Amino acid sequence: MISYLISFFYGICLLLSLAGWGKVLNDILFPDRQIDWGQRAAWGLAFSAIVGGVLNATWMISQLTILSFLGVGLVYCLVDLVNCRRSIGSNLLQLFQECRQDKIILAGIAVVSLLILIQYAGWVYTGRINIAGMVYAGGFNTSDDYHGYLVFPHKMLQLGSMGPDPFSERRIVSLGGQSFLHTLILSGLSDTNLNLIDPALPLIITIGLILGFFQQNPTSTKRIIFTILFLLLIAVPKANTTSILLPVALFVSLFRTLDSKEIEGDRPLANACIIALTIAAICSLKSSLIPACVFLFATSYLCYFISYKNKQKVVLEAVMATGLIGIFLLPWMISMYQSSGTLLYPLLGKGYHASAYGLTFKSTSGLLGTAKSALTAFRGIYILILILLGCLSLSVRPLKFGNLPEERQFSNRQAVLSVTVAAGLATVAVGVLTENADPFRYTFSHLFPAILILMMVAMTDTGALNKMEQLTFF
Repeated sequence: MISYLISFFYGICLLLSLAGWGKVLNDILFPDRQIDWGQRAAWGLAFSAIVGGVLNATWMISQLTILSFLGVGLVYCLVDLVNCRRSIGSNLLQLFQECRQDKIILAGIAVVSLLILIQYAGWVYTGRINIAGMVYAGGFNTSDDYHGYLVFPHKMLQLGSMGPDPFSERRIVSLGGQSFLHTLILSGLSDTNLNLIDPALPLIITIGLILGFFQQNPTSTKRIIFTILFLLLIAVPKANTTSILLPVALFVSLFRTLDSKEIEGDRPLANACIIALTIAAICSLKSSLIPACVFLFATSYLCYFISYKNKQKVVLEAVMATGLIGIFLLPWMISMYQSSGTLLYPLLGKGYHASAYGLTFKSTSGLLGTAKSALTAFRGIYILILILLGCLSLSVRPLKFGNLPEERQFSNRQAVLSVTVAAGLATVAVGVLTENADPFRYTFSHLFPAILILMMVAMTDTGALNKMEQLTFF
């Protein structure tokens, strides 16, 4: 029981540490702008993944290094909490008064809080109950985890780096960001607590991002509760300890960055830096997430170029962001090359993968088979939901290319359109590359955040939905 409580509060301290590092980025890049705690935690998460690449490439990962890194972030966060204690208290008092006036809101908050506690408490510890001789309760997979994903973070802590593993498919399909994030847990706890870093903490961070979004885009408390319940009740296709909800949190964070009107200020380098940091962190987690990042980056800057009057600034920021993504990913890519013979599989070479030697189980069906895979990718119910919510969001965020009025909360980057297009195209790309092997799991991490984002936008509608006021829709 004592060890469980230690693990429980270690996860909370880890969350505060990530928020602390996000606050550091906030103070450096946007000193005149205070962001919410959900965005800070997401930025801190992205920053940790990039710092991990540097430590991995220089063979400097150790328990002392990790705990020192987390300690600095935790202290910075606690100092900030003390400085902001009055505003936090006033916000809690306002929420308490609203709950006293509306029992439905009180019940909704109670249900949401209970579900958050249950989910977090459940993911704190992963039991070792054998199921069908293959997968252990909580997501440990005897084929994937015990042969790769549980080994990599232990190697980092023992050797200082992931080191060479030239013929491991699990090593070549991800740069290593997820493995480094696992060391944040293993430096203080054991592998039975790995689900803290995903999905436990990303779930809480995503909830914080939702609350922060609705602070900037006001709506009723009941709609906020409904949106959070949608997140909490969704089935997560977790088959091993690879990233599943971490990308969800980072994609929502990236959307909020792109959607903010304030990002169009006179800080192109700061804008490019935070966009590049988030995208690079997502790419470092798993290679299957790269198509969504590429499409989202390209679409958002294309819309920005069309809409914004200062074309030179847009091009400059896009070039800087592209360069920074490469710089942030370079340490991970160098390590990948030293281990597997390629900077990035399969875009920059197959390295020592079996397919480089003519050994592959992939079919060679040519153009017809590729087209069939692309069409099959659109058969899922989640794609249908994405399309429907995308159409609904047009009533809230109509496509208007050109400088938006100053009073608008959202930017010229058309973030909603960019996310929708990127999710659809990435689903096709991943479907083609994997030949629709387990399509729900491989597309979940970019498709679900798009659906969640569109639902958030739909909940802010002050037009069409509010016309149903006679039906008391929330």
